Amino acid sequence: MPKIWDKVLLTVSLGIPCLFAISLPPIVSRLGPVRTGTFAVPGLNRQHQYSLLYSVAPLMAFSSGARVTVEIVVGKSIVLRKTLHAGDPDLYTQFRVSHPGSATVRVTNSGVTGTFTLEVNRWPLSRIVRSGPGHRWQDAQEIDLGNTIFASGDDSPYIPLPGTSRLATEEDPNRTDWYWFKFSGPTPRLVFFQIDLTDWDQIPANVIVYRYDHGKLREYYDGEDPVTLPHEVQALPGNKFTPRILKTPGTYYIAVRSSHPEYRLRTRVYDPPPYSDPHAAVRTGVDYILAAGDSWHANTPRRGGILDRISSVHQETSLCVACHTTHFPLRAQLYATRNGYPVIERQQLQFLTERFYNNPRPFYGFEKEGALWARMISAPANVLGRM
Repeated sequence: MPKIWDKVLLTVSLGIPCLFAISLPPIVSRLGPVRTGTFAVPGLNRQHQYSLLYSVAPLMAFSSGARVTVEIVVGKSIVLRKTLHAGDPDLYTQFRVSHPGSATVRVTNSGVTGTFTLEVNRWPLSRIVRSGPGHRWQDAQEIDLGNTIFASGDDSPYIPLPGTSRLATEEDPNRTDWYWFKFSGPTPRLVFFQIDLTDWDQIPANVIVYRYDHGKLREYYDGEDPVTLPHEVQALPGNKFTPRILKTPGTYYIAVRSSHPEYRLRTRVYDPPPYSDPHAAVRTGVDYILAAGDSWHANTPRRGGILDRISSVHQETSLCVACHTTHFPLRAQLYATRNGYPVIERQQLQFLTERFYNNPRPFYGFEKEGALWARMISAPANVLGRM
């Protein structure tokens, strides 16, 4: 997966139509028994960004207490550190440097007996491909509104180290990536900030918008969805989608909390309401309701979301289509499509459709009659009839 991901990122950054059109030679390529040691990465510069893959095989090389710590050291600073174990045996990341020179990959082995693969590649510097360090707002990566940012969040643990407290997992700074952009106006703009996840496993993601004002970073709320605040008991606060209306020129920051190996940060720009053109109103409204419905399910209340991948999702919340967040958005898009509006929120529409489709379950004991039962909160006959 990581080598394919490298080619995907290169394709995106260069605008190459063929997915596997280019495979650049690696700067560093090593294969051998896992051991403690260092590897030099020479010739780094500010005109490129760099990817690193370190993986251990087979998985049985990790005993219950075995660990491998991988660090990227530039100068005297540790740019990134991750500890690999049986629940997370590899690291993939992209990084950049502030000064030309070299870096060191430092590996510390504690009881692992397998084989390692190390590969470092050079890529074109790109604003639409995340490269670290970016876990502090001071190290944020500049982006342009209206683009999609392709990112890997694999520098945070996929499965937490045994013995790690849930509070430490939640507060791990490696789970948050920072971006910034300048808004120049002169007219207000409505912006949808949202996260797309290829592997949606019920770990809640969150996107937050800040404004740099008078030397301080302040959370920015103008245009916030009125139902943004947490619903009842959620695993973690936050939403994978949030709208804002940008009015004042200045510098804005985006914090994305995600422990997913791959995600996309999308920013979609619209005219703000009110609308004199009904087509603009429909387009904005349909995109909003699909994104909001999808986001609700990504952080489902009543323990529908989980803090880490060793937790179990509650069976009822994994089926629930709620009272409005699934069938209302689906109907909105279906009516809009019937009237000539193309689907923009494609991943969101697919998720909501599959959620709706997978909700009914056989009513055991009445299989011959074709009886089903469905899990929802309100308006069951109405919703079930639409399904």
